[in-house]
Amino acid sequence: MIQHDSGIQVREFVAIGGGAASDLWCQIIADACGKPVKRSRTVEASSLGAAMCAAAGAGWFHSVVTAAKAMSGAITRETEPCAPSQVRYAELLEIYREVYPELRLTYRKLAHFTAKV
Repeated sequence: MIQHDSGIQVREFVAIGGGAASDLWCQIIADACGKPVKRSRTVEASSLGAAMCAAAGAGWFHSVVTAAKAMSGAITRETEPCAPSQVRYAELLEIYREVYPELRLTYRKLAHFTAKV
């Protein structure tokens, strides 16, 4: 989806923050997306992203991309997709694509319901 919508080739994902500590979560992402997930030592993802933008804005780096390359934390682990799980997630995605349009109104009603609390 990201590749299709943006036209940018995604080779891998980098997991940062609290969720990156979960082996299961990293495996689910790798399997569902069919891409390796590299786990970074970085915990404060939002702060790091803001710092990268600020560093580029201050002229310390030519662009946010070069700032990100220089400031990203070290990779501590890589999780590869599992082929049989990829097939199952692809099947599940097809089911989701059929079900979601039918449930869109229900989701909207649930959102309004929870907003009243």
